[in-house]
Amino acid sequence: MDQIARVDELERLIQDLSSKLAYLSDSTRVLQAVTLSSGDTAWMLTSTALVLFMTMPGLALYYSGMIREKNVLACAMQIFTIACIITFLWLAFGYSLAFCPTNTVAFHDTRNAVYGNSERLWLKGLGLDTTHQLAPTIPEAVFCAYQLTFAIITAALIYGSFADRMKYTSMIIFISFWHLIVYCPVAHSNWHPDGWLYQLGVLDYAGGNVVHISSGQSNAHYFIFVTI
Repeated sequence: MDQIARVDELERLIQDLSSKLAYLSDSTRVLQAVTLSSGDTAWMLTSTALVLFMTMPGLALYYSGMIREKNVLACAMQIFTIACIITFLWLAFGYSLAFCPTNTVAFHDTRNAVYGNSERLWLKGLGLDTTHQLAPTIPEAVFCAYQLTFAIITAALIYGSFADRMKYTSMIIFISFWHLIVYCPVAHSNWHPDGWLYQLGVLDYAGGNVVHISSGQSNAHYFIFVTI
């Protein structure tokens, strides 16, 4: 009888502990939800749409007006293709490489950090109830989408250097490698607190370094290459 009583008491203790853990989990979610700002979230969603419109149809129409009439449709299609490619790469690899903490195994000294770790590969663990340290008042999914639009427009800006002069398949290969090898490390170095440029005190609020310098230099290098 004593053993049965002890088992019953143990079951009651386990049930009580489970209910308390569930209550703490619910309280944590509520507390995190309270810290999110609906106003900040709404404005970031609006900004995401505005930046995306700068690429489609903005850049598509802009570059289409600078090339031969017979290639206007091809130009618009290639800009759209760039947006699709960068979207896939960003959601699969780019966001994690650019905005996750530095991999301390690969970089013992974070002052040399150029890539984030694999914490968010394929958006693993990202949800509407998670936040990023750079934007604690909005859902991380919104932050990811907002940064995606900058990744898209940066790659699309390079198109101006080879518009009407590069094969479709070559463009796809070039943009894919450029995003992973150039944009992601530059974004991590400038915008993430672990990045080496960020730790040097470099400030880049409007994308002057990550967007304009990286795409501008890529344009210049391509122009020099084809000229030579």
